[in-house]
Amino acid sequence: MKKLLTVATLLSTATLFGCATSTSTTTYNDNRSEAYNIAQAGGLVTDIRDTEVPADSIGSITESMLKVGFVGAGYLSPSLA
Repeated sequence: MKKLLTVATLLSTATLFGCATSTSTTTYNDNRSEAYNIAQAGGLVTDIRDTEVPADSIGSITESMLKVGFVGAGYLSPSLA
């Protein structure tokens, strides 16, 4: 048990030390969306831009999850093999 605790402590220390030595910093841009700022902080911004989307063109979260469930279960394109 003592060996497991030592290994866990060493891994935690190494992880925290690695995060503390990161030299890249990102500033939050208030003129951009939260999604854009998160993508920029993660290094994912290559050639994207923010776009306004009307609220009435976005479905509800339950509608989206229902579609994901159907796609995951294969109901939208069943194979009859």
